Amino acid sequence: MNYLQMKQIARKLLSTFGNIKKCKLYRKESDDSITEYKGVGVYLKYDSEAIGLNNNVIKAGDAKIICQFDIMPTETIDIIEMEGEKFSIINVGLLSPDNITKILYTLQVRKN
Repeated sequence: MNYLQMKQIARKLLSTFGNIKKCKLYRKESDDSITEYKGVGVYLKYDSEAIGLNNNVIKAGDAKIICQFDIMPTETIDIIEMEGEKFSIINVGLLSPDNITKILYTLQVRKN
């Protein structure tokens, strides 16, 4: 199976989740410099049933961003920016059917 082709298809299918937007991922490096990565993603709100479940892991105001980047986002370290708003990354989910090709990331984010 061609997983790189699946990655391209997934990028096209992101538009079915919502309005696809350009986004940036900021990573603080060990020398305190900041590296910027460009990607695309869709911003979604959690439904009211998800908020408050699982020992308050998802809090009011949290959102979900389904995205693609060339690197895997890192929880509590990286910052993601979408349409001028910056978010801390609380949780990272990964879609990787072959455990090599990273197709999509699902991020739980919280406004800074």
